[in-house]
Amino acid sequence: MQLLSLLLLTAVLTAMTVRDFRFRAIEGHYYLLLTATVAFYTVLRAPAGVLVANLLINALLVLLLMAGLWGYFKARKGISLRELFGTQLGIGDLLFWVITAPLFAPLNFISWMTGSLLVILLVYGAVQVTGSRQQPRATIPLAGMQALLLGLLLGANQWVFHYDFFEEPLLLTAGGTLL
Repeated sequence: MQLLSLLLLTAVLTAMTVRDFRFRAIEGHYYLLLTATVAFYTVLRAPAGVLVANLLINALLVLLLMAGLWGYFKARKGISLRELFGTQLGIGDLLFWVITAPLFAPLNFISWMTGSLLVILLVYGAVQVTGSRQQPRATIPLAGMQALLLGLLLGANQWVFHYDFFEEPLLLTAGGTLL
């Protein structure tokens, strides 16, 4: 069942990647499929209390990230929250972050977000440097690129690393309770 849940989740992530790369948009039903497959995947691997805690803490981290982004764009360019989602960031990106939040313990989520965004920035920067200067400014298929990276990470973890992304050993005491 665990392998089936990984295959289904990877299939949805692959479909989202293709849609975002091809059309720069991901339809709403893909987010519903992602929610269902993330739930199926996580329920088979971690206790419900851990999943709820991960979701709530990581959703709070996403909220803090959004507040920081909005504050930056508000101070720098006078952009409203509505304009932020209309011009700088897609609502799908936010949905992707919240839906995938239960997959990681908070420190792992921070590592995942930082690492994936850094890889995307480097790839986007390389494309901009090597691309034609006459092309219009390209948009970044952020949710699609993160879906691709997440699928690769989960697959590599299943067959190579075997790391438990749901728990943070650094925050556990010897007795197994949270500090």
